[in-house]
Amino acid sequence: MRKSLKVVAIVLAILIIFSTVAFARPVKKAPPRKTGTTATTATTATTTAYNVTKVDERWAMSDGVKLPVSVYWPVQKTQGETFPVVVFVHAWDTNKSIYDGLAPKYASKGYVGVTYTVRGWFAAEGTINCIDPDYEMKDLSTIITLVGQDARFPVAKDSIGPIVGVTGYSMGGVHSFLAAPRLNPRAGDPGDPRIRAVVPMHGGADLLTSIYPNGAVKFFWATMLVVGSYMGNVAGAMINVLSVLTDPDMDAWQKLSSVMSIMSSGQGLINSVDPGLARIYAIATQRQEAYEEEAKMYLKKRSARWWCDEELDGKVEHPITAPMLIVAGFNDDLFIPNEGLGVFTSMISAPHRIIIENHGHIGGMDMPINLGQPKDPEKEWIMQEVSNWFDHFLKGASNGVEQEPAVTYYRDWGSTRYGTASQWPPTGTQNIPYYLGGGTGFRQGTLTTEPSASATPDLLLNTGFSGSISVPYINDATSLIGGQDMAIPENMTLLDMPYQHYTYDTAPVTSDTLVEGTPRMVLTYQSSNQFTQIIPRLYDVAPDGTRALICRGWYEGNNKNTWSRITTAGAPIEMVACSHMVKAGHKIELELRTSDMIETWPLWGLSFINIFHDNPSPSCVIVPVNSQ
Repeated sequence: MRKSLKVVAIVLAILIIFSTVAFARPVKKAPPRKTGTTATTATTATTTAYNVTKVDERWAMSDGVKLPVSVYWPVQKTQGETFPVVVFVHAWDTNKSIYDGLAPKYASKGYVGVTYTVRGWFAAEGTINCIDPDYEMKDLSTIITLVGQDARFPVAKDSIGPIVGVTGYSMGGVHSFLAAPRLNPRAGDPGDPRIRAVVPMHGGADLLTSIYPNGAVKFFWATMLVVGSYMGNVAGAMINVLSVLTDPDMDAWQKLSSVMSIMSSGQGLINSVDPGLARIYAIATQRQEAYEEEAKMYLKKRSARWWCDEELDGKVEHPITAPMLIVAGFNDDLFIPNEGLGVFTSMISAPHRIIIENHGHIGGMDMPINLGQPKDPEKEWIMQEVSNWFDHFLKGASNGVEQEPAVTYYRDWGSTRYGTASQWPPTGTQNIPYYLGGGTGFRQGTLTTEPSASATPDLLLNTGFSGSISVPYINDATSLIGGQDMAIPENMTLLDMPYQHYTYDTAPVTSDTLVEGTPRMVLTYQSSNQFTQIIPRLYDVAPDGTRALICRGWYEGNNKNTWSRITTAGAPIEMVACSHMVKAGHKIELELRTSDMIETWPLWGLSFINIFHDNPSPSCVIVPVNSQ
């Protein structure tokens, strides 16, 4: 044991010495610390940077659980000067350290920046309750209260209370959606009226769509979330150590002291996690119908959509009232852009805007690890847009955000990388149904704008494995440390399994065709099994056969009356929102597979599925085509 500790100490010392040399830059002296006074008038934006004061403490929540909290605030330049608060909420499997570099930058610009570790995560007490309004969301409101009451912090206030903005990535984005105040909130609503502006980044507003889209379980992400919750202390410690080792403002002794403090601050290797999380995972993957509503309610309660619309029937009952800038990603296949677009289009009555970038769920995050890499201009631009949003709605700065386009979205075509629109889908988009037609070859059919007259269905088999591996989009995960995107295919074929996939193609398009909006699918079928899993994907196929993914979808039907004909025509399967140019001479291809491992939990066992082309409700994919 002693030898092992010696080895660890030697390795740690070598890493610290190396990191001090490799990432060093002249160390700046900390500014003198002063204690501010609480006042009741807000300040406007300033062009001169403030000196920053900081405290690191552990604050008790309403049930006594203590959380690590850091507060960064500006040294006042005039007596009675006060500043709005911005609270930063970290992602799953991390802790407050991912925002401890950004919060002081906000403080230098005239904000009280607050970071904290959500309960149960690294160095925080309590149990991970998966964003429960009764725990994690109540903690966020408690922190706002404590910051506003503490005389050390020069917090701007009005008749409602502290003037606060909230932002965060992934789990922090879910917090941001939930914390936003709503009109006439129902009992138990986690929204906080003191929050005046919100910026959720790659967060989920409807966890049923996130984890359980159209009845199919997103196996990869659900598993990562469950396993990650139990291993959060390990992940949090690693992120903290890497952040310290790559900090150019710390010398070797400071790094050693910080690392030793990090290594002694956890509560063991395994986190304390609400057993309900593992329970709903088991309910979903084992298809325990008797408890399905319990699992769905677990997710609904943690979804902003639930609090905006109790019945989830498309009728907005309690719209969000805080100005909201939403950041999402077309390649984010955990919190797909449809969730943010749902809030944007129908769940908010305040000023709102959405930026849809092209990152996956991991790659859009800005980690506090500096390996000397150049800054990502796209991330810098987005973070400036976030800062401008807070400046305008928390400080009243006249910076033009109210004139910005409502929708700014990534595109890999055209003269500029990003397009703009006043709505989603953009003006000029028409929904064109392409009907599935009869076979043109083995497991191949057509897509045409007229329904097929054929009453002969296409046969698909399900065994639980369709012969290919579906890979979530993690190609840009290396951007966290400044690396280049990886070339990982989205789907890898291992063997050709008979009748477990079918493709349907249009004729080559005669001119460039812009697919822009949210594709949907009407699936009319019969199955020998109560459960039927069909995974649709839309592709752009070049003349040489090369395929580029346009978008994906998920579906698992539940019909106890086996072999009866059923259809999704009443509620078409929503696929992932997209913006993709299909060049002249290319084809649009729809692929249907009966399983989607590893991304989707499969249906094990043999079943037979017929896909129908004829009336009533012939199967079709509804493609949003923009003629502008």
